[in-house]
Amino acid sequence: MRARARGLGEGVERELSLVVDTLYPIDEIGMALMEVRAAHPSVSIRLAVEPLGGPIASLLEKRSTLAIVVGENFRDPRIVLEALSSVAQVAVVAARHPLAVQQHGESIGLPDLADHLQIVLTDPTPLSEGRDFGVLSPQTCRVSNQETKHALILAGLGWGRLPGWQVEQDLDEGRLVRLVTKALGRRSQVTSEAYLAHRLDEPLGPAAQAFRKALTQISIASAT
Repeated sequence: MRARARGLGEGVERELSLVVDTLYPIDEIGMALMEVRAAHPSVSIRLAVEPLGGPIASLLEKRSTLAIVVGENFRDPRIVLEALSSVAQVAVVAARHPLAVQQHGESIGLPDLADHLQIVLTDPTPLSEGRDFGVLSPQTCRVSNQETKHALILAGLGWGRLPGWQVEQDLDEGRLVRLVTKALGRRSQVTSEAYLAHRLDEPLGPAAQAFRKALTQISIASAT
């Protein structure tokens, strides 16, 4: 109560609300929030992790103060974007999946990928209505979060792209393999820019500013 009273006297927000793209490494968010808590212990934190249009929609709908956006698919003139770092997505499949066995031959082509189920994320917002991102197979299993997508690919149900930080250990230990194909980027990998986003018409308070500074420094350190 004393910390909250002191914070209100200094103009510190009562709550810091964040929506983070499911592709962004959540451990970096945790480290930045630790610094916010150290500087502003009175501030409550509300954190959600959403795919695709979720982070931008949260700002437009004023559900969050800050958002982490990955990629260039969702832009709005009311939203300020500040580049943070890059996120690699790797096209992978379980080691026992037919596409993994097929890789001992020639490079896999689009017809081969289309013959197998692709695990893809669904957008919880209408921002991508009528559009699909990276969907190459007519056979799809659509899921609502990255953890489910990861688990289903590990189970051998289908193939898909996952963030490099999420699959690094699976690849090292042989549970997952990269798809050997020229159709999904060099080494079956694509890289997208990650941005810290906030509304143009709403200035950031002290806690949001502290998070912004901490996450920027953490992302720079992680990239070196």
